[in-house]
Amino acid sequence: MSDPWVSMEDDVRSTLQALVHSLAENKKLLGRRYSEWAVGGPTLEAAIALSAMTQDELGHSRVLYGLLEELRGMPATGDADWTVEGWSLSVLTRPFETWAHLVVVTVLLDSALTTLVEAATTSVFPPLQRRTRKMVEEERYHDRYGFQWLERLARHPQVRRVMAEPALQVCTEAMAWFGPPGDLAPLRATGILNADADELRDRYCRRIRSALEALDLRLEAVVVPWDRWDPAWRRLPLDD
Repeated sequence: MSDPWVSMEDDVRSTLQALVHSLAENKKLLGRRYSEWAVGGPTLEAAIALSAMTQDELGHSRVLYGLLEELRGMPATGDADWTVEGWSLSVLTRPFETWAHLVVVTVLLDSALTTLVEAATTSVFPPLQRRTRKMVEEERYHDRYGFQWLERLARHPQVRRVMAEPALQVCTEAMAWFGPPGDLAPLRATGILNADADELRDRYCRRIRSALEALDLRLEAVVVPWDRWDPAWRRLPLDD
């Protein structure tokens, strides 16, 4: 059987590798942040569900690291060999202070990662397509869980106000993570993804518009400072 990486152009391979690496790192750290609340949720049912989501995210990251291991000349034996300090988005570098903060991240960041995963389910690159199709099925529950909790919390004006600031931060980082206009074009052109950065951002905005409105926020309030975007790490500076 031929190696599916062989026919891939170098620029396409490097773009895909960086994107998958970033996705894997963010999913791993998201899983760890979920785990910190898996025994501290407001209800037993919420904690049990979050424990399952933790396993999903950590499992997804391991699957993605496995994809990276298929790259020729880049051997690894596990996720520890791929982990790079500071690779993840800044909203994941610290524990979530409150349950409301966790809900914001579930709705606005977890769904951003899923938006990218969905764009790979029709990939012409079989190793990526196989891995992402199962992820999408598991992520559908995460979406329902997050939106149900957000609707529940947003009924209270005081809680809604507390959630607004982290929501803007998470949304800004998520939109930046897709990349500036024109980014990921080589993956779109070759059919590895069915969307480039602009299309992914549009899909994401449609997905989270109602969530922002529930927090009395508008998409127009989210402005990405592209002059500060770091293409090597696919994120804004960690002090943002």
